[in-house]
Amino acid sequence: MRFKLTSELCYMAGVMDHFWVPEKSYVGIRTKSDELAQRFVKYAMVLGVAPEKILVEDVEGTNSVHFYHSKIARMIRDILAKEADLPKHNREMAICLVAGMFDSKGKITERGAYIQRMDKADALLLELLGVRTRDTRILNISTLVPLIDRYSLLSKGVMLPKPAAPAKRGRPKAESAREKV
Repeated sequence: MRFKLTSELCYMAGVMDHFWVPEKSYVGIRTKSDELAQRFVKYAMVLGVAPEKILVEDVEGTNSVHFYHSKIARMIRDILAKEADLPKHNREMAICLVAGMFDSKGKITERGAYIQRMDKADALLLELLGVRTRDTRILNISTLVPLIDRYSLLSKGVMLPKPAAPAKRGRPKAESAREKV
């Protein structure tokens, strides 16, 4: 079976970005989110993995979902190796990859948004999509959320800050002598 670059495959690559083990045909994640585990199973079945081949374990509140498929594992390795080139060729697939990264490692707090363990390749991918970063922080969350909203679980229902009112131009009016008295 020949695989094409699909949104499901790119999302799985984003989710697996830092869960990778050096085994040749292993594809899997560990997460506390039931929704993320269910989406991973659903996308694996869309890619042609038989449901009985997908192993799901729940250990102390952490879901472990994995399967063995050498072609899918090779495609994911290729996507992650060339993730900086992805926006140049297919912007939509790059957005799916970022949505997967954000769902697995991203957090939104009062102080802002960040992606844990973001490396330079991840930061470059975000910069190429117009999202400014510093270390692991996302500086313009108002750009990221609308970008990944169609694919991400975590960005659903995020209240974005209202844009600041534009500053008034011109000189301030001088007070007249009558108003001072």
